Amino acid sequence: MHGERTELPEYLRHDKLIPHLIKNLLELRENNQIMLVTLRKSKEFLYNQLRKFRLDALFDRVLVESESSNDKQPSRIKARMIGEEEHFKVQSSVIAGDTETDILAGKFLGIGTVAVLSGVRSKDRLLLSGPDYIIDTVSSLPALLNTSADKLASSASKAFGWSDTGWEKQDG
Repeated sequence: MHGERTELPEYLRHDKLIPHLIKNLLELRENNQIMLVTLRKSKEFLYNQLRKFRLDALFDRVLVESESSNDKQPSRIKARMIGEEEHFKVQSSVIAGDTETDILAGKFLGIGTVAVLSGVRSKDRLLLSGPDYIIDTVSSLPALLNTSADKLASSASKAFGWSDTGWEKQDG
């Protein structure tokens, strides 16, 4: 109930754009595809927020968890959403996020993970999810990807993977 309430316009009006985010996204788009993946329930409110902040054209894909899922674990729901995306490629993907849900979704998918400290979670809480890298703000992401893309790809956890039949334990 709380999550659904925070999506209402009276709560969303308090959202603020992270400084330099548009510049950072434009820089990332030069060499990367960018997907926004969210567990928000309302596509309408999400797209209104994206337009309000002029972010609507900066993402190649926007994935919204709008249907109910049998899986109650948010990180698995997010990982499933990404894994089912037709253009998703494990070997060249990285997930950057400000919650443990984001990091754990990346771990389930076997991709590199970057925790961003400019969100609502503390560094200690994010460390518990085992990110490959931690950065202070999204502004650090382009430089990290330029210098560490190969390391991120090779350091990714391969414990679980998504297949046509669902989650599978991977060997090795």
